Amino acid sequence: MYILAGGAWRSGFPDYFRGPGQIRIRVLAFRNLARIDGLYFVRPRSMRLLVNYLFEFGLRGVVRKVRSRLGERFRNEKYISIGIGKVLEADAGSAHAVGSHVAFLAPCHPACVERIVLDVGLVVPLEVGHRFDERAILHGGPAETLPDADFWNGIAGFSEHSGRILEPDLLADLHERLKGAASAETWAECGKLFIPDHDVTTPASETIAAEASSGSSGSRAKPSGIVYGYGNYAKSFLIPNASPFIDIRKIHEIDPTQIQLEERGYAWDTSPLPRPDERADVFFGAGYHHTHVAVALAALGQGAYAVIEKPVAVDERQLEALLAALKTAGPKLFSCYHKRYIPFNIYAIEDLGLRPGMPVSYSCVVYEVPLPKRHWYHWPNAKSRLVSNGCHWIDHFLYLNGFPKVRSFDLAIAPDETLNVSVTAANGAFFTMVLTDRGSERVGLRDYIELRTADSTVRMMDGSSYVAEGPDRVIRRASINKLFSYQNMYATISEKISRGEPGDTVESVRNSAGLILDLERLYRARCGGAS
Repeated sequence: MYILAGGAWRSGFPDYFRGPGQIRIRVLAFRNLARIDGLYFVRPRSMRLLVNYLFEFGLRGVVRKVRSRLGERFRNEKYISIGIGKVLEADAGSAHAVGSHVAFLAPCHPACVERIVLDVGLVVPLEVGHRFDERAILHGGPAETLPDADFWNGIAGFSEHSGRILEPDLLADLHERLKGAASAETWAECGKLFIPDHDVTTPASETIAAEASSGSSGSRAKPSGIVYGYGNYAKSFLIPNASPFIDIRKIHEIDPTQIQLEERGYAWDTSPLPRPDERADVFFGAGYHHTHVAVALAALGQGAYAVIEKPVAVDERQLEALLAALKTAGPKLFSCYHKRYIPFNIYAIEDLGLRPGMPVSYSCVVYEVPLPKRHWYHWPNAKSRLVSNGCHWIDHFLYLNGFPKVRSFDLAIAPDETLNVSVTAANGAFFTMVLTDRGSERVGLRDYIELRTADSTVRMMDGSSYVAEGPDRVIRRASINKLFSYQNMYATISEKISRGEPGDTVESVRNSAGLILDLERLYRARCGGAS
């Protein structure tokens, strides 16, 4: 389909995925109300920032990051808009019959699209007085001022994936405003975005076939893989480091503007979750947090490996389903906690003289970059900062201690929303974490970790420097590229899968994800349910 992106009316994009309760609409007229800010991390173009990143991440890491971010320039252009269209697809029994005209709200979309998919609550039936040409979409940009800005800003950025429920009173108000705006709009000063005659009748397609297989060289074929979610980590770390071992054949990405149309060695699909008939040896879950378990269950159900980003689960129901699937499928899950793959872990075991079962106490201070105000980490489905980011250090503590059971845990919330988390493991190891977004964001995420035994201390800083001290001397100093643990994680996991090696144990998943969810529940109780 066509999308207005980067100021140009571009073709070749797959259609939005349509799920139950949603309607696919051919757009006839589209009016932008306002451009939406605060959805994504968008760094300013700064030579000083570039130099800072070069020192932290190295030339290759910066090049990959810049390429990834440049590939998101169309994604970043999101508007809240109203429009008029004709229903192309709807559920059986829908109040909006195929062929009928509707007014709609597009709460977080490009400047204009040829076809759009929306929840039924964002659509109202319409008696059309204006005659529209289906070969040309009327398009108008935002006015200098937005009437009723508070109302529209309250809906701007809404996503059906967020877990936010739009209240009946708000929807009733929205429907009246849509009807009023549609009847008042003359579309007289709008431009026209033309669709060639042969494309007008082209049916919607949520997929793009690969032009050529990425293929496997050599006598032994690689395991096949599918990626769910094409965000920055997938582009920068997952695909480059998994590809030497896994033949990635298909990528799912819900936002068509994220899809790099020149990357035709992959098949593309806008479904957020596996299709019922999808088969592969490895499913990589790198989408929204609440989708990870669904991807894992689809993989484990067919005997495939599941490689899922953190968090492993966002609620107890998901965790129970995942544990049950693992008991049946066996250890075919790999959880993507990158701190398990930092080389400093091996040094720490040697330098602290650790033996199986020996307690390792762990203290850390973690700085995370403040989130943009409409970032998806704020969604109800994404859960709190503990689940989104703090889980890395909680899991690392358990990993270094052999995933023991937990004796007790607690947390405190400071007036500035800094979190102080403490955990006592059954083996006597003690964990403390200060998690904050107050501080300098010069080079992004920062962390300081101390591991302690009776007479030795290890310090890890920013995932790149290491110092071990004994009673009377420095035992070891080491440094690595800050990005190495991410690269090593995907390469190591993928190589293990190519060899048929086992993944995480049921106990490790239960104890790690279970503790994170226990802390999440306590956090919500302490802050009255807010995130």
